[in-house]
Amino acid sequence: RNALRKARAVAQHLALAVNNAALVDRISAALADAESLRASRDILFESLEAGLIALEGTEKVELNPAVLSMLRWTGPAPATWRGLLRKLPLYWKHALTLARRAALQGTSARTTVHDGQESRYWSLTASAVPNRGAVIVVHDTTEIELERQDSERTKRMAEIGQMAAAIAHEIRNPLTSILASAQVIRDVSEASAEFASVIETEVRKLDRLCGDFLEFSKSLRLEVSRVDLLKLAHQVIQSELPRSVEAGVKLALISEARSPKILADPLRVEQVLRNLVLNAIDACQPGDSVEVELAEWGFEVRDTGAGMSPETVGKLFMPFFTTKAKGTGLGLSNVRKIVDAHGGTVEVESELGKGSTFRVRLKKD
Repeated sequence: RNALRKARAVAQHLALAVNNAALVDRISAALADAESLRASRDILFESLEAGLIALEGTEKVELNPAVLSMLRWTGPAPATWRGLLRKLPLYWKHALTLARRAALQGTSARTTVHDGQESRYWSLTASAVPNRGAVIVVHDTTEIELERQDSERTKRMAEIGQMAAAIAHEIRNPLTSILASAQVIRDVSEASAEFASVIETEVRKLDRLCGDFLEFSKSLRLEVSRVDLLKLAHQVIQSELPRSVEAGVKLALISEARSPKILADPLRVEQVLRNLVLNAIDACQPGDSVEVELAEWGFEVRDTGAGMSPETVGKLFMPFFTTKAKGTGLGLSNVRKIVDAHGGTVEVESELGKGSTFRVRLKKD
């Protein structure tokens, strides 16, 4: 009996050992699976192109590299929500706070972020994770937003162009009759000649305005050829030199290349350069200077005049926007239209009280 009891006890211990071994194997396998899942999760978390902010509870956070890049984060990644907000600009703080609040209340939320300075846009989507916290997904939507804005601008420009063309035609038709009548009156007597001269001058101003409207509304036809920028710039500088002298503004030409060549419509490029030079002279006071600098990629027109605020710079190329008392607001719109047609770009840098720089990049020959 004793031997039987001992045998039974040994058997029970053996069974328990076998069960324990099996349990250990199952636990080890589960831990291995969990470790594999964690490794997979870490790889996914690190490699996502979208930004990801994982919020555990209400305070602990984990950020993937993509969102750290979007936030332009420097130094170690933050581990807490307060630590995250502490170093962020106000526009990020506001958007993230709203997204987190909605997610922790159990609702999904979508919002957008705009930096306001570099024209960058992001979309935020926040979702609750039951019994865990929340997840905020961040996408860089800059390219999509800028394309949408360009599409809207193109549509508005087309509508404005049609309206401008219609107005110009309606105004121009009677101007011909008025001008002819003024010329007849001028020949009648000396007294009437003075009034006729005033009428003629004002009619010609209106005619030029109509010409600007029609130029703005027309689609461009480029006659592309090999253009010697140095020769073209010399012609513009020489023709506008009397105006700069009269205004007391120094006008100079600088060329880092001996004779830059581009493929472009020479008349249109001359129109762009002349417009920018005249605008620069108008922005200056006596004693200021205007420089035209040529490069292999195009040219810059710099002035030391009044400069412009960021708000004004943002509106410069809008049709009919002008800072001049007698401007039509179509000059720079036509400049951009011409440069766009060449596949180039116009860049503007300006600071109040220090002057402005207009940089035109065109295709090199």
